[in-house]
Amino acid sequence: MGTYLPVNSANPTFCGIGSTVELFSTIVSQATGCQLTERTTFLSLKLVLDANGQGVTRRGRAWCPACLNESHKSGDDFYDRLMWALPIVVRCPEHKIELVSHCPRCECKQTRYHHLGHMDLCYKCGQSMRSEPSRWKLNLAPALYEREVLSIVRDISSGSMIVVEDAYNLFMKDFSEHLDIVDKRPAFSGYAGAHRQVKKRVGTKPRLITLLGGCAAFGVNPTDVLRDPSGAAKTAFQLEFARWAPLFTVRPRRTAKRAELARKRLEWELSNTGERSFPNLRTIAQELGVSIGFLNYRVGDLVRRYVMHRSSFREWTYKENRERALFYLRSGPICEYPSAKFPSHDHLVAATVRETGIGVRAARGAVRLALVERYGANIHMLYRRANCQPTSLLDADSRCQEVSVRASD
Repeated sequence: MGTYLPVNSANPTFCGIGSTVELFSTIVSQATGCQLTERTTFLSLKLVLDANGQGVTRRGRAWCPACLNESHKSGDDFYDRLMWALPIVVRCPEHKIELVSHCPRCECKQTRYHHLGHMDLCYKCGQSMRSEPSRWKLNLAPALYEREVLSIVRDISSGSMIVVEDAYNLFMKDFSEHLDIVDKRPAFSGYAGAHRQVKKRVGTKPRLITLLGGCAAFGVNPTDVLRDPSGAAKTAFQLEFARWAPLFTVRPRRTAKRAELARKRLEWELSNTGERSFPNLRTIAQELGVSIGFLNYRVGDLVRRYVMHRSSFREWTYKENRERALFYLRSGPICEYPSAKFPSHDHLVAATVRETGIGVRAARGAVRLALVERYGANIHMLYRRANCQPTSLLDADSRCQEVSVRASD
């Protein structure tokens, strides 16, 4: 390798899928006589992932502080785990501690190794990177695709990783062929059409995050896809087929006759001048056995007219009831307020509802207008102090006299 020093490179992990990693692994194998160095890299995924290797490993180092402390106590040499090199992994699966990438002494990010090769020393300040447990961050929530990544690393480390060339594209191709067969059945045409995008990926290898996301979406293990893409595609299709089973029991499409019934019902409701109640759209849809969306789609013009008609009639009814309540209040009750008989606004509202038979909303509006009309826009708010129920008639009379004096002023 000449004057090239690997430990001082910009990304010294040497566990990705690039040509430099392959060369470094070959040199180490020939120098040490160990033929298992590829198990410490992701070179076995080179036949499946994108050739440039983007997104496979993080730039720089990351480690678990708990694992570093355990290695120091046991006297073993500390080394970086293969899973720590993946940017997807943000915590140690064993200790549930977040990974760190900065020296606890000088706060320098560890973008390379110490020049002597000691992985527990900072490459810049040369001190130990062990930290106190009080500085560790507990993380109990698993990261996205953490389980899939661990299964891949486990198979690579054990030497059981078997990869079929371009496995992910073969998996997508076989899955698309299964969809083509099902797509000829009318009951599945609407669902199979949504998955036709899998056929667009031709001739391009995925990144690692794309591979993991696709396998998670189809509910299959990525190691199964890498080992047997055709079998994994069949499994994924069977899972999709099980989801489509409810299609046989769904209700049929609404006929044009149902839309005509909805039109006639809304036209009949539009002819209502107040002699009967106005039901809401949900009630009408339930009586017809359809949804509100069906009404908006088939008879949207009538739906808009009915909503406006119902709203305007309710507003007209409210104003009419309020005028009737005002006539009742002007006939005497508003002149007796405040008194022992009507010590608060609520007593006026209750008497109005009882005597006129209108709703509470219209009664409250009438009381508010009657108070403004009698005492002015601002002075009537003084009577809010009489809202508390008096303990005796004498207390009520004294409050009424006090409020009357302030009103006259």
